[in-house]
Amino acid sequence: MRLTKQTAYGDNLLTNLTTQCVDKIHSNRLEGNHRHIYIVGAPTGVGKTHLSIQEMIPKLHNEFGTRVFFYTAPQSQLVGKPALRRHLNDLQKNSGLDVELITGPITDYDIEDEIENLRDGKIVLFAMTDSTFNNRVGQIKNVLDKNNFQYGEATLLIDEAHYGSVSHRDWMPVSLGSPSNSKYNAIKFNNVVSLLDTMICIGLTATRTIQMTDQLGTDKYVVATDYPIKEQLIFRTAAMQDVSYYDDDSNWFDIGKPSLITRF
Repeated sequence: MRLTKQTAYGDNLLTNLTTQCVDKIHSNRLEGNHRHIYIVGAPTGVGKTHLSIQEMIPKLHNEFGTRVFFYTAPQSQLVGKPALRRHLNDLQKNSGLDVELITGPITDYDIEDEIENLRDGKIVLFAMTDSTFNNRVGQIKNVLDKNNFQYGEATLLIDEAHYGSVSHRDWMPVSLGSPSNSKYNAIKFNNVVSLLDTMICIGLTATRTIQMTDQLGTDKYVVATDYPIKEQLIFRTAAMQDVSYYDDDSNWFDIGKPSLITRF
């Protein structure tokens, strides 16, 4: 039996994760309990950037009327135009949404100017490093409040959300397996928490910490999706090549030739 042109799990899994997350946000919002960082967990290589840009943006725009997105990551290469442009091109081609990417050395003026002059039907995506986010979080909140943004009209997408996620230095040993660091001040965690009344905050990570899954030391994390199981991931490498299956009684080795298998 040979199966060719096998479809990778692709968007079906990613769309399902997005739907789970949005449903969790809706249910918590209806209960008046929306002040959370919603955690989407999936293994490395699953396509979390694809999920963020091509799945989350149109879904959140349709469900909550989100017009402004902030996308953060620890490394600058993850938020540069080369890393995001293809995803945005595909997003605009598939959805028709008009998305403007703002990245690089984003200033307070950039944030204010882009948001205050946002045209009807347009979406703006600010892509920035964690460091830039930490330096601009006050301006982000001020501009959204000044322009009367309602909850859901802006969203923070946090890539590699485990970075800087520990709520307090005392929880570092159980969360990361590392000793408490007297210099750790949880600046990123606290900055994200400061926005929970203002916007939807979604964290994406391959390595969920125990604080995220068990809420040790904080009630701000909510696991918003199931973690994909191996049956959902098995075709991941099939995207660029054929997949071959062999019947159980196939003769894998020519008995007349040397084999690397040794029987004891």
